[in-house]
Amino acid sequence: MTTTDPAPPEPRVPPVPPPPRWAVRAAHVAAWSTVPSGVWRVALVLGVPVGVMEREEFLAAFPHNSPLIGLAYVLVIGAVAEAASYLTLGLVRPWGEVVPLWIPLLGGRPVDHRIAVLAASLGAFAVTHL
Repeated sequence: MTTTDPAPPEPRVPPVPPPPRWAVRAAHVAAWSTVPSGVWRVALVLGVPVGVMEREEFLAAFPHNSPLIGLAYVLVIGAVAEAASYLTLGLVRPWGEVVPLWIPLLGGRPVDHRIAVLAASLGAFAVTHL
């Protein structure tokens, strides 16, 4: 006779009504709002005339006018901005209420509102000042 371990209990989080459609749309607009800036920066580094400055003028800020360092900088700035803006989707998605189960040690726990506000504030600061 074999016994099997019962499945771990599901986390008990009170059900939350779905967000209004306008809020979902606004979160998606916010998440996509940083894409044009990233595309503009990459175009600038690749030498596409974007109307504000020339490629050489932009690359002069980097050591040895290195296009590789400039491209890496632009890609990192774009990735940070995209990741920060992606956090706005947590306001209208289930993973904004409960930490996904695949995250070690925290999976299944409710998201602390203070952490969410801190992440949103840091993301807004990064997108604004980078």
